[in-house]
Amino acid sequence: MMSQTSRFDNQAPVGATGCRFTHRGRLFDVDAETTLRLPSGSDAHSYVTGLLALRGIDDIEGFFTPRLSSVMPDPFVLTDMKQAVEIFSDAVKDGKSIGIIGDYDVDGATSVSQVCLYLGHIGHEKFGFHIPQRLTDGYGPNTRAVQSMHDSGVRLLMILDSGTIAREPVELALSLGMSVIIMDHHEPGPGWVKLGTVDGVPNPNIAIINPKRPDDSSGLGILCTAGLAMTFLVAVNRHFRDIEGIDPAELPPLLDYMGLVALGTVADVVPLTGVNRAFVVSGLRKIDCTTGLRALRTACGVMGKVATSYEMGFIIGPSINAGGRIGDCMRGASLLTEYDEGEAILKAQDLVEANIIRKSMQAAALTSVIQSIPEDTTDRVIVAYHPDWHPGLVGIIAAKVREHFNRPAVIIGTGGKGSGRNAHDFDIGNAFIAAAAQGILIKGGGHVAAGGLTIDPERLPEFRDFLNARAEGIVEVPLAADIRLSLNDVTVDLTRAVMSLQPFGMGNPDPVFLLTDCFVTGTTEMRGNHLRIHLENAHGHKLSAIAFGAVGTPLGDYLVAREGSVVSLIATIDLFRDKPSIKISDVLLEDESP
Repeated sequence: MMSQTSRFDNQAPVGATGCRFTHRGRLFDVDAETTLRLPSGSDAHSYVTGLLALRGIDDIEGFFTPRLSSVMPDPFVLTDMKQAVEIFSDAVKDGKSIGIIGDYDVDGATSVSQVCLYLGHIGHEKFGFHIPQRLTDGYGPNTRAVQSMHDSGVRLLMILDSGTIAREPVELALSLGMSVIIMDHHEPGPGWVKLGTVDGVPNPNIAIINPKRPDDSSGLGILCTAGLAMTFLVAVNRHFRDIEGIDPAELPPLLDYMGLVALGTVADVVPLTGVNRAFVVSGLRKIDCTTGLRALRTACGVMGKVATSYEMGFIIGPSINAGGRIGDCMRGASLLTEYDEGEAILKAQDLVEANIIRKSMQAAALTSVIQSIPEDTTDRVIVAYHPDWHPGLVGIIAAKVREHFNRPAVIIGTGGKGSGRNAHDFDIGNAFIAAAAQGILIKGGGHVAAGGLTIDPERLPEFRDFLNARAEGIVEVPLAADIRLSLNDVTVDLTRAVMSLQPFGMGNPDPVFLLTDCFVTGTTEMRGNHLRIHLENAHGHKLSAIAFGAVGTPLGDYLVAREGSVVSLIATIDLFRDKPSIKISDVLLEDESP
């Protein structure tokens, strides 16, 4: 560390090639030129427009006031959409029983609920849904569920948020005379051939809507399945209106489902740009239009508050996910398809309680996982296994391990069921697909950011070697700050301007600020292992900041040790009780330039 020559420094040292950050005790080089410098005292509007320019956004009006009417794509640009709509409308007109298989995450639950609410609204009585149980069924459709649906009378099988590569279950459904519609956004993998194709001839009774199909040119690969489901229902409404001649007033008001679309879009961490941004902005306004979401917001204590993407991603979403992580995976979709207010409240409370249990289980399991991995591991991809780790928690633990080691992580638990999370430029979904194709995995798939798998534990060494070889040459994406600020620039006006950029998420992350003139006057430990840092600058401007969960971590220890010294903080800002709130995520080390 460089010795401090003055109580207040205007800038932390910056090298010719970049800055150095410490992230949980590790160093990364970061290009300092990515940090926008604006004159001290610049108005909030300058910061916001400067940040948008930095992110390559030139349609300012479209960014702040995204309109579904102007960005909603023509649904029929998606391959197989016309075929899917015709199969669906024929099933409805003929009174056929429709069975839906979903996934146990938020995207799956919100997709299933949209289709179910639609069928209920149009008075189609013969439908039901099935969510595979994580522990006994694994991910995606299985032949047992397909056979059971057929035996109960189902003649149209819809598979949502999986199914693109589910060859055996889909071929069984087709052989039994069922029609099949798949809506999915997961990678089909190399050499993909449409399910049901025989001697190069596709089966007319199956439609696969997946913008990541190699033969799809829609450009809608950013959509999750909740977004695809809404796009499908728009197409269905158009078909019923224009082809079947149904009065539009009798068709479901699809805007009422936009809260579900927003929830699925935020929770599945797809880019919040283009149509996705419009989906979320519209959905946050319509969040209370369905019984299940109203009940869950009430149970979570946020009913009556303005809905935000943070609420969707960190409060509502985890409660839905808890149902699929521990216990009965049907609970999330069951709530979101509920019409009765009283029943919905009971189901919502059950999910909130499940989420509390999930957090406790997760904390214990995460400690066990971290302790099992050497801190000095040289693996490019972290792979950890223990037969006692709950399969419902491996995904969220993988995300935490990824953050801790700053590299892709795969966590495998009971029954060889595992989940992976990406870091940097490593495509984890395709890696799992390739491993399954080579017989290393029993099955595996996903997309760039995340994937799921099943493996025989005896093949773990081979799988670890496969992933590390595939990750050779991985390009580390550096940490970066967007805008450099002085402490007295952090005003209510600036914070409100920054918050006007919401909803935040992938593709539009929270702006990250580099605060360079912060003298630490004291620190206070808070409940939950959070650390409050009391700050002052050379102009006597005082603010406090919070480092969440930092007590006892390298970041927290560093901040405590710097009491009486100047620090440079990496932070995000928002409003708390109408005052600026600084949330510390990192610090700029004041040492020699890299």
